[in-house]
Amino acid sequence: MKSLINICLLLSITLVSCTDIYFSEPQPKGVKPLDNGFEELIGEYVSFDEDSEPDDTIIVTRNRIIFPDDEEMEGELGEVTVVKKFKGHYFMNFYDQDKDLWQLVVAKFDEDEALVVTNLISVGEEEAKELTKKRFAKKVAGEQEGDDEDEDEYIIMNPSKRQLMKLINYPIFDENKMNLNRIKIKY
Repeated sequence: MKSLINICLLLSITLVSCTDIYFSEPQPKGVKPLDNGFEELIGEYVSFDEDSEPDDTIIVTRNRIIFPDDEEMEGELGEVTVVKKFKGHYFMNFYDQDKDLWQLVVAKFDEDEALVVTNLISVGEEEAKELTKKRFAKKVAGEQEGDDEDEDEYIIMNPSKRQLMKLINYPIFDENKMNLNRIKIKY
């Protein structure tokens, strides 16, 4: 029951106040994708809530990245999921066919070997305004199918490598970070 309440609360917050973030191409630009060169990342990772109950999970295999709670964020490596490594960070890019754009999750091991994941998929409305004001992004209003009045606003980014590294450490993404511990290695 607690999980159902949390999901409903999260959905209501997401529907009301979040702006999706997309990238024009897999990030970082100019870095070659990893085919199977991320052996150290393979495993199952879990974060725990205040009650020490499992919360979020990420599973990384040799050819898939799976976010069990989000069907759209799962895919085979290659055309729809691209992983790149740059300056110790893993950039997990997921292709959105409807928008013909990419979404991004960034992961890095901390000094305690926990996986710190930064979700660059959405931000609050105020944060989206800040990103467009600072010229990190441009805002796009896209009409929903069959309804001219209901617009789905999102922002598109096309950062240089330097801007991308600044962006993942930008304070507005602090709430989008989570620490996950590896609970299983083999996949």
